Amino acid sequence: MFKHRYLILALIISSCSSIANMQFWKSDEAEVDLTKPAELKEYKKEIDINLVWTNKFDNEDNTGFFKPAFSSGKIFFSDSSGKIVSLNNSGSYEWEANINNLSSGTAAGFGVVVVADVDGNIICLNQQNGDVIWTINVKNEVLAPTAISARYVVVKTSAGELIGLNKTTGELIWSYRSQILHYC
Repeated sequence: MFKHRYLILALIISSCSSIANMQFWKSDEAEVDLTKPAELKEYKKEIDINLVWTNKFDNEDNTGFFKPAFSSGKIFFSDSSGKIVSLNNSGSYEWEANINNLSSGTAAGFGVVVVADVDGNIICLNQQNGDVIWTINVKNEVLAPTAISARYVVVKTSAGELIGLNKTTGELIWSYRSQILHYC
Protein backbone atom coordinates (compact mmCIF):
# COMPACT_ATOMS: atom_id res chain seq x y z
CA MET A 1 0.00 0.00 0.00
CA PHE A 2 2.78 2.43 0.95
CA LYS A 3 4.59 1.67 -2.32
CA HIS A 4 1.70 3.01 -4.31
CA ARG A 5 0.89 6.09 -2.23
CA TYR A 6 2.89 8.42 -4.51
CA LEU A 7 1.11 7.03 -7.55
CA ILE A 8 -2.28 7.52 -5.90
CA LEU A 9 -1.32 11.04 -4.79
CA ALA A 10 -0.20 11.90 -8.35
CA LEU A 11 -3.51 10.62 -9.78
CA ILE A 12 -5.55 12.65 -7.29
CA ILE A 13 -3.61 15.84 -7.98
CA SER A 14 -3.74 15.38 -11.76
CA SER A 15 -7.50 14.79 -11.66
CA CYS A 16 -7.94 18.27 -10.17
CA SER A 17 -6.15 19.96 -13.04
CA SER A 18 -7.98 21.94 -15.69
CA ILE A 19 -8.49 20.53 -19.17
CA ALA A 20 -9.87 23.74 -20.62
CA ASN A 21 -6.74 24.43 -22.66
CA MET A 22 -6.28 20.88 -23.93
CA GLN A 23 -6.97 20.35 -27.62
CA PHE A 24 -8.53 16.99 -28.43
CA TRP A 25 -8.83 17.54 -32.16
CA LYS A 26 -7.18 19.78 -34.67
CA SER A 27 -9.09 21.83 -37.18
CA ASP A 28 -8.04 24.17 -39.95
CA GLU A 29 -11.31 26.07 -39.56
CA ALA A 30 -11.66 29.16 -37.41
CA GLU A 31 -13.27 28.87 -34.02
CA VAL A 32 -17.04 28.59 -34.04
CA ASP A 33 -19.07 31.05 -31.99
CA LEU A 34 -21.40 28.79 -30.02
CA THR A 35 -23.52 31.68 -28.77
CA LYS A 36 -25.06 32.25 -32.22
CA PRO A 37 -27.19 29.75 -34.14
CA ALA A 38 -25.54 28.04 -37.08
CA GLU A 39 -26.40 29.32 -40.52
CA LEU A 40 -28.97 27.18 -42.29
CA LYS A 41 -27.67 25.35 -45.31
CA GLU A 42 -29.73 24.88 -48.44
CA TYR A 43 -31.75 21.69 -48.39
CA LYS A 44 -31.56 19.50 -51.46
CA LYS A 45 -34.92 17.89 -52.17
CA GLU A 46 -34.34 14.29 -53.19
CA ILE A 47 -37.88 12.97 -53.53
CA ASP A 48 -41.33 14.40 -54.02
CA ILE A 49 -43.82 13.66 -51.26
CA ASN A 50 -47.43 13.65 -52.37
CA LEU A 51 -50.43 13.67 -50.07
CA VAL A 52 -52.45 10.56 -50.92
CA TRP A 53 -55.36 10.98 -48.51
CA THR A 54 -56.40 12.58 -45.24
CA ASN A 55 -59.03 11.66 -42.73
CA LYS A 56 -60.27 13.31 -39.57
CA PHE A 57 -60.80 11.25 -36.44
CA ASP A 58 -62.85 13.23 -33.94
CA ASN A 59 -62.55 12.56 -30.24
CA GLU A 60 -65.89 13.61 -28.79
CA ASP A 61 -64.73 14.01 -25.19
CA ASN A 62 -61.31 15.50 -26.05
CA THR A 63 -59.46 13.36 -23.51
CA GLY A 64 -56.84 12.22 -25.96
CA PHE A 65 -55.86 9.81 -28.65
CA PHE A 66 -53.70 6.74 -28.58
CA LYS A 67 -51.02 5.92 -31.12
CA PRO A 68 -52.39 4.17 -34.20
CA ALA A 69 -51.55 0.56 -35.04
CA PHE A 70 -50.66 -0.64 -38.53
CA SER A 71 -51.28 -4.16 -39.83
CA SER A 72 -52.17 -5.85 -43.13
CA GLY A 73 -52.36 -2.57 -45.04
CA LYS A 74 -54.79 -1.05 -42.55
CA ILE A 75 -54.58 1.61 -39.85
CA PHE A 76 -56.38 1.18 -36.54
CA PHE A 77 -57.15 4.22 -34.35
CA SER A 78 -58.72 4.43 -30.92
CA ASP A 79 -59.45 7.12 -28.36
CA SER A 80 -60.07 7.06 -24.63
CA SER A 81 -63.85 7.25 -25.05
CA GLY A 82 -63.77 3.79 -26.66
CA LYS A 83 -64.13 4.53 -30.35
CA ILE A 84 -62.02 2.19 -32.52
CA VAL A 85 -61.87 2.55 -36.29
CA SER A 86 -60.19 0.69 -39.12
CA LEU A 87 -59.08 2.58 -42.22
CA ASN A 88 -57.90 0.94 -45.43
CA ASN A 89 -54.92 2.14 -47.48
CA SER A 90 -57.12 4.64 -49.36
CA GLY A 91 -58.28 6.27 -46.10
CA SER A 92 -61.82 4.88 -46.19
CA TYR A 93 -63.50 3.51 -43.07
CA GLU A 94 -63.60 -0.29 -43.02
CA TRP A 95 -65.40 -0.63 -39.68
CA GLU A 96 -66.02 1.13 -36.37
CA ALA A 97 -66.45 -0.36 -32.89
CA ASN A 98 -67.33 1.28 -29.59
CA ILE A 99 -65.97 -0.04 -26.29
CA ASN A 100 -66.31 2.18 -23.24
CA ASN A 101 -63.39 3.94 -21.54
CA LEU A 102 -60.20 2.59 -23.07
CA SER A 103 -57.01 2.85 -21.05
CA SER A 104 -54.43 1.61 -23.53
CA GLY A 105 -53.64 2.18 -27.15
CA THR A 106 -54.48 -0.08 -30.02
CA ALA A 107 -52.33 -3.07 -30.91
CA ALA A 108 -52.85 -4.95 -34.16
CA GLY A 109 -51.34 -7.95 -35.87
CA PHE A 110 -51.93 -11.57 -36.85
CA GLY A 111 -55.59 -10.90 -37.69
CA VAL A 112 -56.60 -9.25 -34.43
CA VAL A 113 -56.89 -5.80 -32.84
CA VAL A 114 -56.44 -5.65 -29.06
CA VAL A 115 -57.37 -2.85 -26.64
CA ALA A 116 -57.86 -2.58 -22.87
CA ASP A 117 -60.42 -0.66 -20.84
CA VAL A 118 -60.10 1.08 -17.47
CA ASP A 119 -61.63 -1.90 -15.64
CA GLY A 120 -58.82 -4.27 -16.68
CA ASN A 121 -60.69 -5.93 -19.53
CA ILE A 122 -58.61 -6.99 -22.52
CA ILE A 123 -60.76 -6.95 -25.64
CA CYS A 124 -59.68 -8.79 -28.79
CA LEU A 125 -61.43 -7.83 -32.04
CA ASN A 126 -61.36 -9.35 -35.50
CA GLN A 127 -59.19 -7.21 -37.77
CA GLN A 128 -61.48 -7.74 -40.76
CA ASN A 129 -64.82 -6.66 -39.30
CA GLY A 130 -64.31 -5.35 -35.73
CA ASP A 131 -66.34 -8.12 -34.07
CA VAL A 132 -65.30 -9.00 -30.52
CA ILE A 133 -63.55 -12.38 -30.47
CA TRP A 134 -62.97 -12.60 -26.71
CA THR A 135 -62.77 -10.51 -23.55
CA ILE A 136 -60.86 -11.32 -20.35
CA ASN A 137 -60.41 -9.36 -17.14
CA VAL A 138 -56.83 -9.19 -15.81
CA LYS A 139 -57.90 -7.48 -12.52
CA ASN A 140 -55.66 -4.42 -13.02
CA GLU A 141 -55.63 -1.50 -15.40
CA VAL A 142 -53.51 -1.84 -18.53
CA LEU A 143 -51.90 1.42 -19.62
CA ALA A 144 -49.61 0.26 -22.45
CA PRO A 145 -50.58 -1.30 -25.77
CA THR A 146 -50.35 -5.07 -25.78
CA ALA A 147 -47.82 -7.07 -27.77
CA ILE A 148 -49.19 -9.59 -30.26
CA SER A 149 -47.49 -12.65 -31.74
CA ALA A 150 -48.84 -15.54 -33.80
CA ARG A 151 -49.79 -17.42 -30.59
CA TYR A 152 -49.90 -14.90 -27.74
CA VAL A 153 -51.23 -11.56 -26.62
CA VAL A 154 -48.89 -10.20 -23.94
CA VAL A 155 -50.20 -7.63 -21.47
CA LYS A 156 -48.40 -5.51 -18.83
CA THR A 157 -50.66 -4.38 -16.00
CA SER A 158 -50.29 -1.34 -13.78
CA ALA A 159 -49.58 -3.71 -10.85
CA GLY A 160 -46.40 -4.91 -12.56
CA GLU A 161 -47.78 -8.22 -13.81
CA LEU A 162 -46.84 -9.53 -17.26
CA ILE A 163 -49.55 -11.81 -18.65
CA GLY A 164 -49.48 -14.12 -21.68
CA LEU A 165 -52.88 -14.91 -23.19
CA ASN A 166 -53.79 -17.32 -25.97
CA LYS A 167 -54.38 -15.11 -29.04
CA THR A 168 -57.26 -17.26 -30.30
CA THR A 169 -59.20 -17.92 -27.08
CA GLY A 170 -57.99 -15.34 -24.53
CA GLU A 171 -57.12 -18.15 -22.11
CA LEU A 172 -54.44 -17.34 -19.52
CA ILE A 173 -51.25 -19.20 -20.52
CA TRP A 174 -48.70 -17.69 -18.12
CA SER A 175 -48.20 -14.84 -15.70
CA TYR A 176 -45.18 -13.19 -14.11
CA ARG A 177 -45.43 -10.67 -11.30
CA SER A 178 -42.40 -8.47 -10.69
CA GLN A 179 -41.53 -6.82 -7.42
CA ILE A 180 -42.60 -3.18 -7.46
CA LEU A 181 -40.55 -1.02 -5.14
CA HIS A 182 -42.55 1.30 -2.92
CA TYR A 183 -40.78 4.45 -1.83
CA CYS A 184 -41.92 6.31 1.27
